[in-house]
Amino acid sequence: TSYNSFNTRATVLGNRRYEYNTYNFQINPGLRGSFGDSSWQWDASVNYGKVKQKSINYGFLDYAGFNAAVGPSFLDTDGTVKCGSAGAVIAGCTPIDVFNLNSESNKAALEALVVNPIVTSVYTVKQFEANANGNLFDLPAGTVSLAAGVSYRKESTSTAADPLWTGDENGMCGVIEFCATVLGGSFSVKEAYAEALFPLLADLPLVHSLNLTVGSRFSDYDTVGSKTNSKVSLEYRPIENLLLRGTVSQVFRAPNINELYAGVAGDSPSVNDPCNGYTGGHAAACANVPTDGSYQQADNQVGAKASGAVVAGYQLKPETGKSYDFGVVYDPGWLDGLSMSADLWKINLQDTITQVSAQTVLNQCYANASSAFCALIHRNDNGTINYIAEPTVNLGKLWASGADFSLNYRLPDTAWGSFNASLNGTYVIRYDINPDTTDASTVTIHNAGKYTYAYGNFPRWRGLGTLSWNLGDWSASWRIRYIGSTEIGSADTRQGLSADADQAAVVRGIGSYVYHNVQVGYNVKPWHTRLELGVDNLADKQPPLYYANNVTNANTDVATYDLLGRYYWARATVKF
Repeated sequence: TSYNSFNTRATVLGNRRYEYNTYNFQINPGLRGSFGDSSWQWDASVNYGKVKQKSINYGFLDYAGFNAAVGPSFLDTDGTVKCGSAGAVIAGCTPIDVFNLNSESNKAALEALVVNPIVTSVYTVKQFEANANGNLFDLPAGTVSLAAGVSYRKESTSTAADPLWTGDENGMCGVIEFCATVLGGSFSVKEAYAEALFPLLADLPLVHSLNLTVGSRFSDYDTVGSKTNSKVSLEYRPIENLLLRGTVSQVFRAPNINELYAGVAGDSPSVNDPCNGYTGGHAAACANVPTDGSYQQADNQVGAKASGAVVAGYQLKPETGKSYDFGVVYDPGWLDGLSMSADLWKINLQDTITQVSAQTVLNQCYANASSAFCALIHRNDNGTINYIAEPTVNLGKLWASGADFSLNYRLPDTAWGSFNASLNGTYVIRYDINPDTTDASTVTIHNAGKYTYAYGNFPRWRGLGTLSWNLGDWSASWRIRYIGSTEIGSADTRQGLSADADQAAVVRGIGSYVYHNVQVGYNVKPWHTRLELGVDNLADKQPPLYYANNVTNANTDVATYDLLGRYYWARATVKF
């Protein structure tokens, strides 16, 4: 009841280990044809897919047995130390010295408590769709064409787990540290769409062509209701080799099955508790924390309970918004084989669907005592964090904008083969997220050019360059991947971001990274086979090291950087 903490790791048992057996089945038969001699074509198909995964989780401890083994013990009259107390011996229990778990004398007792829980999850999808496309009528500038279709899709999921692995509503279960909630659910959606192309002008001075595309899709989900979304696109060629284009679209994304039906699962995120050194004034975020400034979190890794929306009793709404894209494509006639393009894009979303992070919960509640995030913080009587709930919810708004560019050049064919060079890149202008726009005091997080624990890595620049070669059945390529420099933390204290768990507003720069991948291939035509050999991360580039409080169970951004080092691979593809 004093909440004093003692932490140790039973390394004598070795590492935890996870084994996954995955079964996939999919069948997708269909028919296609045409309507007589007309331009109209049709297709229809059904799709059935099933994924079943069995995970065996090795190296966990039976919590109840371990609790008894390190609990009260006594020296019995027969000269042995036993679990429990005189007259109330716990049968089948061997006392364990909690202060020396790694000794050989404790090894056998610990091994007897090891359990290997099994979790089995099943996902299925059933889908039908039918489409048709063809010409409607002629205009002076060309023929109006239409594409339309309907579809029905049902997705379902279920999870079964060993009793020791099954968590309660708080994610607590019979094995130490991690567990999962048994849960299942499904949703279905009916959709219909139509898209038409209208040639407006053609073969006029400064108007080689002008085309308008309009489209609309109606979606009816049994979980979030119905919604119609449309788009308008305009393509203008003042001359044959120059294309100007623009698209405005409504954005709609319904919650997927995992966002809805993921059960409560244990998590151990790294956070910087804003209540460190607390002296008062933020009672909602710092409940039970002493006000004498003495509080300091003992470990930046805290307990958390992640979950989908349903198990948390939260009714998810779809993401909605608009996207804008304006660009230019130029294929110069004076240099055959060269093509260039550039696009400016902007995306505005509201009610974004995301799993709220523990750090976001702490920061937002600390900034505003009436924030809805405050209910997700669970502290012990002495102020230490018991756990933080991390449900999947609709969070505020997202504003993103940037520029994409591409450059492709196919060199003239030579006796040595044909060569093609390409360069594609993206520049992020803005990537801002406001977790709760209903609260005027909520701080907008600026992610462009930064890595943040809650949202990921957003370097300003990313690029991909490729040089490829073909000669008969031989081919080879050299691919260069560029990841621009980023920062961890923010000097703006209102952002609540810091590279250091113990100090606020610490900023650390992470330099740019370049990866080189090479491969060579050969077509064995008589065998309908293609053989390929390759080396990824040719220079054996190692990922950057992040401070420990910025990632969970890692020391770098595993979603962005190469973790394996130099990697050799071979592949054979046979068609029959």
